Amino acid sequence: MNSRTLVGFDWAARKNLRDKAHFDILEGFLIALLKQEIKIITLYYFKNADIKENFKARNIQLLQEKLALWKMPDAERRAYERFMMNKASERGMIEAAKMEGREEGFKRGIARVRMARAMLAAGEPLKKIRRFTRLSEQEILIL
Repeated sequence: MNSRTLVGFDWAARKNLRDKAHFDILEGFLIALLKQEIKIITLYYFKNADIKENFKARNIQLLQEKLALWKMPDAERRAYERFMMNKASERGMIEAAKMEGREEGFKRGIARVRMARAMLAAGEPLKKIRRFTRLSEQEILIL
């Protein structure tokens, strides 16, 4: 069975950008990938400098957040990345629980409708059907 390790581009870029000798390799890769001329020196500058507050550009907030992450000490960055992974996992669990709740609610709604139809067919009074199914009078009359 094939086993391979996948490495995120952010990690690879950070590791390679520590040594300027790797700039040519990374530039070549990015030029081939993006099919346009780029210079890694710009990324290196941003990594080691701050973006001025009055600088306006699309997605600059995202770049500032990424730079803040790059500038963190390794231990702090790993702790932050673990925190973000846990947060994403929690969001996934919450979404799964919401979906499960919706499905359960849907099933209960169908059960109430079936019960109301059976009670109507048996000639039960509307007031009794409302009390047992908790459906409104309008909802029952539609059935």
